Amino acid sequence: MLYCPKCKALCDDSAVRCPECGRHKLRQPTQLDKVLLVTVTEMEAQRLEPVMQASGIPFEMHASNIDGIPSMYNSDAILSNQSFYVLLPQLEEAEKVVAQFRQQEAEQAKAAAENAPEEEEMPRGKRIAVQIVSALAFILLIWLVVMGTDWVANHLFGWLRGA
Repeated sequence: MLYCPKCKALCDDSAVRCPECGRHKLRQPTQLDKVLLVTVTEMEAQRLEPVMQASGIPFEMHASNIDGIPSMYNSDAILSNQSFYVLLPQLEEAEKVVAQFRQQEAEQAKAAAENAPEEEEMPRGKRIAVQIVSALAFILLIWLVVMGTDWVANHLFGWLRGA
């Protein structure tokens, strides 16, 4: 296994360059190297962080360079990715914690989907009737806006001519 000191990713022994960042200078990892455990979305990181803390495995979490700046600095509130790093000797144990976390997330999502009330599909005839009524209401609304604008313009021009 080779280590990229730039992005802290582990690579295959046959790798010529890092698959994450493209760096050519790969080396053998040491026991003190922090390695990339996982990169997740900011929202998923908020749920994973307490799980990692509860596991007792020391870790670091940093905004990933992949998707730019963290959302707290971005006025558009676009979420950035978060990367979790652990020491090499604890990587295997940390990977198990992440796998269990993802399995629990999947089970919770499945349970939520099963418990969610099923939406009844509207019968085709009723759906078509609603669409027709909606289209007619929209046309009526446009007609009212045009007529109202025309009325206001006529009165305004009449007032201006009389003045």
